[in-house]
Amino acid sequence: SGTTTILPEGTVESRGIGTLSHDEVSQEIQTFLNGEGKLSLDAEMRGFFTVWMFITRLPVPTWVDLHPGYLMRGMTYFPISGALIGIFVSAFYD
Repeated sequence: SGTTTILPEGTVESRGIGTLSHDEVSQEIQTFLNGEGKLSLDAEMRGFFTVWMFITRLPVPTWVDLHPGYLMRGMTYFPISGALIGIFVSAFYD
């Protein structure tokens, strides 16, 4: 009578964190950051355009896909993308 969920007890705990352990996920991230996602202008541009594609429906270059590593790397571009969208909306729709 004091429960706040409709799931049977232990359901959430049994799901764990997925198929990979925490160490395997950390290793996968480190491999990406040291390899394909290494700090470079190309990686930064791909991170920005990945974020741009994620939060808008505007076209992006064809060499950009929704790779989780670049979305993670591009998190710093969310405020910039939001500001650009805000400027566009205020200039053309107000």
